[in-house]
Amino acid sequence: MSSWLQSIIDRVAITKNPDQLSEELAQVVQQAGFEYFTYMHSSSHGANFVTNTPPDWQTLYFDITASCVDPMIALARGRMSVFSWDIPTLRQIASRSARLLLDDAHRRGMRFGLTIPIETGFGHIAVLILTSANQAISLKPVDEVKAATVVALLYARYQDRPAIGHDREPVSLMPMQAVCLRWSAEGKTMRDAAMLEGLSLSTVAFHLTNARRTLGAASIAQAIAIATRLQLI
Repeated sequence: MSSWLQSIIDRVAITKNPDQLSEELAQVVQQAGFEYFTYMHSSSHGANFVTNTPPDWQTLYFDITASCVDPMIALARGRMSVFSWDIPTLRQIASRSARLLLDDAHRRGMRFGLTIPIETGFGHIAVLILTSANQAISLKPVDEVKAATVVALLYARYQDRPAIGHDREPVSLMPMQAVCLRWSAEGKTMRDAAMLEGLSLSTVAFHLTNARRTLGAASIAQAIAIATRLQLI
């Protein structure tokens, strides 16, 4: 079963064109018995997302996971080792919105699979997800060292690829959201910003919270990083 992992390692070593590498990956995983593959590394800058899944599935994926947690990623974070899965297992930890995504995957034959996660920097993970309509394929043993090597090599190859996901649509902040976030970036507390702008403390907190949500950030510090990168403050 692990021979296909070595094939990927070899192809990453000799294939310089990223688009050609994606085609090679599709061929290797299909020869191993899987229909689709998805490599993904998510961060505050967006997602490096390389896959041979249908384009309309990719659109649905980003539309749904923009507002909810991908149950596959949640499971990968919890396990951090190679694991097999099925749609019923994922549905148990999925939100209502994410279940729509899983139901669509089931209809497309993405019913079973194998996921290989590795840790990258700053609390992020990279994963290679392989899907199949055949449970027996996903249950075959793999060499965990080679599996981790494959994802690490894909991470190294694709990390400079333009990210998608968070930045697919233009993002903008309301004027006071930007002002309050800029004061935070300058090291001012919410109380300082309130005094400087003649606002109440609760109003500053309101604008900062909305700025964070608009940017899809988990914290004000992350919101500052995203807003700075997008030249919004």
